[in-house]
Amino acid sequence: MARPFADQVAAENGYTLVNRAQDGETTASLLAKLEAKEIDVSGADLVTISIGGNDLLQALYHTIAAYAASGDTATAEDVLAQLMAGTADAAAWQAMAVVLQNFAGSETVTDAVAAGVNLAAILTAVKTANPTARIILLNQYNPYSHVEGAALEALVSAVDTGVQALNTGLAAVAKAAGVTVADIYTPFAAAAENPCNANLAGASGFSIDIHPNQTGHDLIAAALNQLLAESGADAETAVQAFADVRADDWYCEAVTYCADQGLMSGVGSKSFDPDGSVTRAMVWTVLARLAGEQISGAGWAEAAKTWAKAAGVSDGSDPMRPVTRQELAAMLYRFAGSPEVSGDLSAYADAADVAAWAGDALVWATDTGLINGIGGKISPASGAPRSQLATLLMRQLQQSAA
Repeated sequence: MARPFADQVAAENGYTLVNRAQDGETTASLLAKLEAKEIDVSGADLVTISIGGNDLLQALYHTIAAYAASGDTATAEDVLAQLMAGTADAAAWQAMAVVLQNFAGSETVTDAVAAGVNLAAILTAVKTANPTARIILLNQYNPYSHVEGAALEALVSAVDTGVQALNTGLAAVAKAAGVTVADIYTPFAAAAENPCNANLAGASGFSIDIHPNQTGHDLIAAALNQLLAESGADAETAVQAFADVRADDWYCEAVTYCADQGLMSGVGSKSFDPDGSVTRAMVWTVLARLAGEQISGAGWAEAAKTWAKAAGVSDGSDPMRPVTRQELAAMLYRFAGSPEVSGDLSAYADAADVAAWAGDALVWATDTGLINGIGGKISPASGAPRSQLATLLMRQLQQSAA
């Protein structure tokens, strides 16, 4: 029995593991569980998600079965039974190669890659249930990458093309949501020995089992532990700089990032004041610095006001009033050039409370993952503390650089 990667990561990093993984889980079934609150992530510090592979493999099985069913001698059920039993012979695989060569561009793969729509909703559900948890999304590997045999070359190539297309979609969704992606595809493809249970036994026996073996679990654990170690090193910088920022604070990485970029600094006595209010003038100042302006000294507020009005970021009113979430979204939106948006905020219970002038800005901010809901609400009039400003700035800069 393989030691699962989740057990290894929990032991290495001091987590208490709650494993909700299920064989055969698809993006649709996971989303349904989250929406029905059958999975509770509210108390988690770290949530790892590996999803999408079964969506793709279901498309593969459907394609093969549909091809077989079109003939006179086999039904879809027969072919799937042969695959699972490992009794499909070389002739059957060669015949299916014609279909497999076209698999990557087929409608079934398009549907599987479109699982990103479900993934976006999954990430939103997790963030709504637990706004402070760190989320790591595992990309998908080709479970047949180390299976050899001329009869299976079409299968290996077709699945690999599909997996890469799927991973491109997953990366885009993760980027928009501000979620870290752990690259599992690369170490699996480069592994010296087969990291999965799939194998070719003899001339015709083929195991279609997609699950990782112990080598695979070790590779996944290593990738996750490396990510966590890197974030821990980043967190140490903020811990050393600010006495009121701890390594396990959800905003620690963002505070470090903004301090390193010279966008935000402490408030004295080695404090960052993460829960402190952010004024409108503070936002103008940070955005001006992003634009290359050197704003500091006794006249910083007036200088920031002048810049904000000239740049079209704000009207410059009420500089010392605490900024609201919708005002912050509007300023970031204008700073980004007021890109076109589509959609609405109907998913949030308090959408009617959003001011008309902030509607497009909040649609943009939620679509790009800069701002997340809080308990199913967008809370437009709530204040934005310094920790939240640091987080939004980091997300916007990282998205712009990607």
